[in-house]
Amino acid sequence: MDARASVFVTVAMWILHLAHHGTLTWWVLENVSGIRKRRRGETKSFAEWFLDEMGPELPTGWRIDVVEHNSCECLLPQSRPRVFFIGTSGALRQTPLQRRLLSTAPLSRPRVDIIHFLDPSPSTEDWYALTLRQQVNLLEQLHSFQSSCAPDATVAIVDVARDPLGQVDATAVVGGTRTLRTNCAYLWVLPSAAWVPTFGSRGRFLSRAEKCRIAGLVPSSMAGLSDNDVERAVGNTIPPPLIGVVMYPVLRAWAEHIRNSASGC
Repeated sequence: MDARASVFVTVAMWILHLAHHGTLTWWVLENVSGIRKRRRGETKSFAEWFLDEMGPELPTGWRIDVVEHNSCECLLPQSRPRVFFIGTSGALRQTPLQRRLLSTAPLSRPRVDIIHFLDPSPSTEDWYALTLRQQVNLLEQLHSFQSSCAPDATVAIVDVARDPLGQVDATAVVGGTRTLRTNCAYLWVLPSAAWVPTFGSRGRFLSRAEKCRIAGLVPSSMAGLSDNDVERAVGNTIPPPLIGVVMYPVLRAWAEHIRNSASGC
C-alpha cells in the first residue's frame, strides 16, 4: 500500500495492453503472502482488489488463478511463502491436456535439511567478530539447543544481530531457516553435539556461498557482486526452484499451444 504498488499496477496495465493488442497468451505476477490479507478497516485485500479490477478488463476467455507456494516445499531449506497470480488465455486451455496441466497443484516435496547446503568447516575467527553481549547470548542459545534438540537434529540457524541487547533470536530454526532477509549478515550456525567436530564447538556465520545455495542460487553466478549486493540478492530473489515449480504447468500448456499452432490444429 505504498509507492512500490505503482510498479505492480503499471505491469498490470501493460498486461492488459498486450492481451488486447498483442499476442500475449499467459502471464505470471509474484508478490508476498500479505497481499491476500485485509488491512484493518478495509473491505478487500490488495489481491481481491486486483482480481476484481483485472478480471473484467481482460479479453473474453482469460482466467486468473492464484497460487500460494513455499520454497521449503521445493527442495530448499528456507521458508519463503509467495503468492503467484497466473493469467491464462483461452488459447492455453483448448485441449484436455492443457486444462489438466493448468488445474494441477504445484508439486510439493518433503523439507530438506539445511545440513546438505552447508560446507563442512569451522571458523574460529567468526566468534571474535561478535560483541561480548552477543557471545554470552549465543552461548546461552547453544546450550539450550544442544540440551533440548532431538537426537537426529543437525544444526539450528539464529540471527545474532536481531537484538544484541536481548536474547539471540529465541525462535531458532532447526534444520532450516526463514526467509533470508537483506540484512542476513549475522545468521549463525549452531551445531548439535554430534556436529561440533564439523562446525566447531560454538558454530560460525553462514557463509556467502551457503546463503546463495539456500536461496537456490549458484554461488559462482554471483562472483561479480559485492558481499552487500549478494545479501540483497538472496534477500529479495524468488528462489528459482520455487518459480520453476509454479511455472512448470503453465510452460507445459504453452508448449502444447505452440505445438498445436505449428501443426495447424
